[in-house]
Amino acid sequence: MIKRFSIVCLGDSLTVGYQSYSVLGSNNGTPYTFHLETMVRTYINSNGISVNAVIINKGINGDSTDGMISRLPSILTIEKPNLLILWAGINDLSAGRKPHDIIKNIAEIVRLCTNKQVSTVICGLTPVAGPTHLNEMIRELNELIYGFCEAQKIIYVDTYEPLSGKEGGLDPANSNDGVHLSNRGYRIVSEKVYESIKPILESLK
Repeated sequence: MIKRFSIVCLGDSLTVGYQSYSVLGSNNGTPYTFHLETMVRTYINSNGISVNAVIINKGINGDSTDGMISRLPSILTIEKPNLLILWAGINDLSAGRKPHDIIKNIAEIVRLCTNKQVSTVICGLTPVAGPTHLNEMIRELNELIYGFCEAQKIIYVDTYEPLSGKEGGLDPANSNDGVHLSNRGYRIVSEKVYESIKPILESLK
């Protein structure tokens, strides 16, 4: 019997893969999880690893870290993931929440996963176009997330620099509304996540 290896991707509209209606004629883009699943399965198949890789998108538009904490216990119970990839915090910042408060919620999400023997990977926040102040807050939160990951020996995925433009904000080529990503942007995120979790996939051999 082939063993199941499941990855839950927890997040907000960026995990959903949201894009503005005006560009696509709908608000459904291609989430990073779509590309990630293809890359993970290709790696597993090409290396003869006997596992069935499943990636489950648990993004909700507009969700905050409070919302994720609330719905996480049922996700862990129902999906029984081996790995959880967290990408969260932008809605908290937009609502005026301070980075030091947000990192406490991120730590709680990791605690809930650890209690269920679920490994975690945490993505940093991507930049936005326009408001310099918000990007400053994003960088501050990313530094806190990175420090937390270092201390807890958790994989941290930098999505800020790969998506930044010359001015330091979100590169217009990677977004169609200054906050959410274009298909190109989501593809970049999937590649960064894939490279970061490769050691985990290698351990399945």
